[in-house]
Order: sequence, then C-alpha cells, then structure tokens
Amino acid sequence: LSVVALMLFGSPITADEPTPFVDNYTTRANAFIESTGHDGTGVVIFILDTGVDLALPGLRECRDGRPKVIDARDMTEEGTVELARAVFTAGRGSEIEVTADDSDVVASIDTTRVMLPADSLCYFGFLEETKISHADIPDDPNGNGREDRFALLVYPDESGDEWGLLFDTDADGHLEDEVFTRSFHLDRSAIALSLRDTLETPVYTLLAPTVGEGELSFHWTLGGHGSHVAGTAAGYRLYDRDDLNGNAPNAQIISLKIGSGEFGAHWTNDGSIVKGVRFAAEWSVEHPETPCVISMSYGGTPIYDFQDQGVADIQEILDEHPRLIMVTSAGNEGPGLGSMGSPAHGRDVIAAGNLITKEIVSALWSSEVEGDQPLYESCRGGVTDNPTCMAPGFHVSTVPSYERTEAWQGTSMACPQVSGVISCWLSAIIAEDLEWFREDVLHAIRSGSRDIGYPWFTQGA
Repeated sequence: LSVVALMLFGSPITADEPTPFVDNYTTRANAFIESTGHDGTGVVIFILDTGVDLALPGLRECRDGRPKVIDARDMTEEGTVELARAVFTAGRGSEIEVTADDSDVVASIDTTRVMLPADSLCYFGFLEETKISHADIPDDPNGNGREDRFALLVYPDESGDEWGLLFDTDADGHLEDEVFTRSFHLDRSAIALSLRDTLETPVYTLLAPTVGEGELSFHWTLGGHGSHVAGTAAGYRLYDRDDLNGNAPNAQIISLKIGSGEFGAHWTNDGSIVKGVRFAAEWSVEHPETPCVISMSYGGTPIYDFQDQGVADIQEILDEHPRLIMVTSAGNEGPGLGSMGSPAHGRDVIAAGNLITKEIVSALWSSEVEGDQPLYESCRGGVTDNPTCMAPGFHVSTVPSYERTEAWQGTSMACPQVSGVISCWLSAIIAEDLEWFREDVLHAIRSGSRDIGYPWFTQGA
C-alpha cells in the first residue's frame, strides 16, 4: 500500500484532485454531523504522538473560528532546556551582554529596545540546533553551514504573574529583535524557525514553549505522524480545502509529544506515555465540563506474560477518572493470535484495528472485493479481549510539506477515526445535558458497530 500511495500522492494534493481517503463516511461521522449538528464542539482530543505541527492547514482553527490546538507539551523531556541565573555585563553603547556561569554562549540586548525587569531574576540558556533535527529534517536544518546554538533569556512579563522568553531565532547573538513569547497555552504563540527540509523548500518548525521561573520546555514535531492523526481526528479544511475535514472538525486539540528524537520519532522514553495520560487526566479534573478523549497511535510490542507495568499504570489512571476516554491503535504486528500490543490490551482502553474498505480497493487498484476487510497486519486478540473495533486505516490527512506522501496506512490511522467519532458523540451528549461515563461509550461501540463477518479476535465489535 505504501508504494501505491507514493505513486498516487508523490506531490501534495490540490483542490481539483478528488480523493476518497479522508474516510469519515465509513465511520458515518459525516452523516452524524449532518443529521444532528454535533461536530465535536466542547470536546478536547489529546494527541499523544510525535507532536502536532502548529502551522498546517487544517490544524489552525475550528469550524467556529476557535483555535484548533490549545496547548502543546513535551512529555519526553527532550525539549527541556537547562537554565541558569543570567549574568549581565556592560557592552557597547546601550547594549548589555548576557550569559550564565560556566556558559560559553553570550548574547547581547539593546536596552533602549527591551525593558528588562529591574527587581526580578532572569535566566539564561540555549538550545542546540542539532536537537531539533531528525529523520525528516536533516542536520543543519536552517542550511547556514554551521551548528547553531540559539541563545534565550527567560524573565517575567509586565504583570509579573507569568514568565516568557526572548529566543534568538536567527542565531545572530542579538535578542532585542526577537518577540517576547509566553507559554503556548496562554497566548497560542510559538517561536518560528525557518528550516531547510529534505525537499529543499522552506518550512517552519514552531517551538511551543512552556515557561516558568527557572524552567523551560519546548514542544516541536518529529515528523508528520502526529499531525496526520490530528487531522484525521479533528482537522478542519485540510489542505485549505472545504471538502476535507476530520471526523470531529470542531473539537479542539492538545498535542502531547511522547516520541523522542533521541531514539527515533516512534520510540518513547522514560514513561512518556504514562506521563501523557496522567497530564490528560489532571487537565480533565481542572476542566470538569469538558469531555476529554486521548488518541494515541503508538504502542509497544505484543504482550505475552501480562506483566506490563505501563498498562497497569494507565488502567489505574482510568479507574480514577471514569469519564476519561482513551483510544489507541491495535498495532501492526498481526495477523497472529495474541499479537495485540501494549497498551491496546488494557481493560478500558479502546483498541482500534485497521479496516480496508471496498471503496479504497476500487480507487487504488480498480478491483472489486465482496466487502470491507481487516488489513493483514492489523493485530489480533485471542489472548486478551481486543481489539475493541475497527475503522478505516488508509487515508489522507494533514501532513507537513517535507513528507513525501499524503496517504498513510496502519492502525495508527484507524485510531484517530474512532477518537473523532467518539468526540462527535460526546458533543451531542453534553449538548443534551445527559449523564455519561466511559462505560457508556464502550457499550455504544460494542453494541452499535457493524459486524463485517470476522471473528471477534480479528474485528472486535
């Protein structure tokens, strides 16, 4: 399928190229929205993945004009920047120089252009350019022939209640020409770095900061995987096209990066999955009127001995938060029995298998099949009571310009389909002021899914 997709979508799609691959028809999300008007409004989807690209068409705003991505956090600590108390010394004219003890990075500030707080601590640090390069963006991503270290200065805003930073985006050693940026969840502002990508075309990497006194963390993307699933779940006007939306186009998104570039974009580190689930749970407590759906197109190797501490930790969090929904990909290690991975085999985790529809078979190969079918690699249950259900796992969604194909396949793509559909349901439930719990959603899936004629350990419901 990936070879065929590369042939079909070797360059970005345009408005005059119809495509069947944003398949919110098989999920019936389109029909639900058209008949009820409930499109994910009031619901937040947490995308636990490689990070969501904040600049992409389809991920900028909701149908009603609200911002699409309302927060972006790094769960891996890859984006953590070490800070030390800033040390200021006189420079030339109105400039002062700033550094920190034991640091060989120095920057300057024109004090006629930047008013620094006189009675507060300031912190200094830097970000290595090599940290933000990865498989999709090469070394020396801005193409200037050197390995840059971007200096930054952290200090309070004018109110003194929140912190922000100046970031030397052009690595010229001057901070006065930079924009003071607070935490992303406060202003929806990110720091843009102009990068040179693998296709030799300009692309922006946006660094979404979370900043406090003596603390700083950046969220950036590790390729297009997280953006693709975000667009599938909740994108609105993908590729700036009126006819391409995700399943819940008015749901909002919080991006939690659990993939670590240290090990490759699709590997996690140091319990980042559990950290992400816990963050979503705590956020749901702070916003009790907002239904929260975790969508995680990640997973570990198949589990055989049931001694999986990560799943136990996730189940404990779900037990404590009976309205928190978690959807995950079943995995692509099938078709063997017991191939279901982690955390897809968890008791209250909704595990989505990969369905290939007869419409996609017809469009790709001009062939006919009798009906929709599980894709061969989709993980099977049998040892555990999974998958929960199946959804289309081959389609187009928002991806960054440096990706070479727009059509991706796998259970990773089925997961956000289910997350989006559930978000539409939840928007209807809260609009009708109905009481609900996670078990109600699980029951709806198990009792309302369409049987495609395969064993339960293959198709779930």
